[in-house]
Amino acid sequence: MKRCLVLFLILAMLLPVLPAQAMGAYLGRLQVINCNEWVSLREYPNKNSNRLTTVPLGAYVDGYYYNSEFVECYYNGQWGYILSTYLSNGNSSSSAASFDSNYLGKKMVINCNEFVTLRSGPSTSASAVTRVAKGEEVDCYYYNDTFTYCYYNGLSGYILSKYLGTSGSYGGGYTPSYGYCNGEYMGHLRVINCQEWVSLRQYASKDSARLATVPLGAYVEAYYYDSEFAYCYYNGRWGYILSTYLSSTDGSSSAASFGSNYLGKRTVINCNEFVTLRSRPSTSASAVTRVAKGEEVDCYYYNGTFTYCYYNGMSGYILTNYLG
Repeated sequence: MKRCLVLFLILAMLLPVLPAQAMGAYLGRLQVINCNEWVSLREYPNKNSNRLTTVPLGAYVDGYYYNSEFVECYYNGQWGYILSTYLSNGNSSSSAASFDSNYLGKKMVINCNEFVTLRSGPSTSASAVTRVAKGEEVDCYYYNDTFTYCYYNGLSGYILSKYLGTSGSYGGGYTPSYGYCNGEYMGHLRVINCQEWVSLRQYASKDSARLATVPLGAYVEAYYYDSEFAYCYYNGRWGYILSTYLSSTDGSSSAASFGSNYLGKRTVINCNEFVTLRSRPSTSASAVTRVAKGEEVDCYYYNGTFTYCYYNGMSGYILTNYLG
C-alpha cells in the first residue's frame, strides 16, 4: 500500500501544472525576437513593473492578447506580460503586435468532406498539428490570402483560408451539430407564455417538424437565431423555439428582445478584484459566480442599473457601472 502511495505521489509531482485561464484571445506559441539576449516577463503590463524573470532570445511562450502594447504570457510556470514587439508567431516577419488588428473572429470549417488539417506552418507540406472536423469553429487571424492563422482546442497553426467561412456558407437548410450555435448565448432560459408546453422544432419555422415538446417552466440553453426564433438545447436535442415563449430566469423579459439588445463584449472595471454575477437583477440576489477585474463578458441591455451577462458558460446580471 505504501509503495503504491509513493508511486502516486511521484507521478503527481511529474505531471505538468496547468496554467490559469488568461483574459484575452489565444495568440499561439510565440517566440522571443528583436532583443540581444533576453526580454522581461513583467508582473503587470507596464514597462516599469517588476521583472518576474527573463525569457531568452528564441524561447517560446504561450501568448494571449492583452492590449496593443503587451501580451499576457505563460513561461516556465509563471504568468506575466511581455512587450508584443518582442514576440513573433514563428515567422520572423510578423511580431505579435499586429495580432489584434488581424483577428477575424470565429470561423467554421467548410468546403471539405470530413475534416481539414491544422498545420505547423503556412504550407500544404508542413506537418500536421491536428485535424479539425467539418462544422467546428476556430479562432482566426489573418495571415495571407492563402492561409489563415488559427487557434483550436488549445492548439495553434495554419489552415487554408478556402476551408473557413461563416455559418451562412451552409445555406438555410443547414442544421448545426451539437455544441455549435449560430448566435450569441442568451443564457439558461425558462419556457413561459404557454398553457402546457411549446414545440422544439427542427428548423426555424412554425411549420417545421416538432422534435419534442418542452413543458411550461422548463429550462433550455438558448442562443440567438433571429428576431423570431431562439436556437435551443433541451434534453439531449437541438432545435428552435419561438423566442416569445422564452424568458430570462427572473421572468421579467422574454428572449425576443435579446438579439437587438446585444451590446458586445465588455470588460469588468471599477472594482478592486472582482464583481458578482448574480442570478437576478438585484444586489441581494444569489451569486452565480465571481468575475475578475479585467475579464470580458458578453453583455445584453437589461436596464439602466443592471446588464444581463454571459461568462464562462454561465449567465446572470452584473451592475452596469462595473462594465466598460
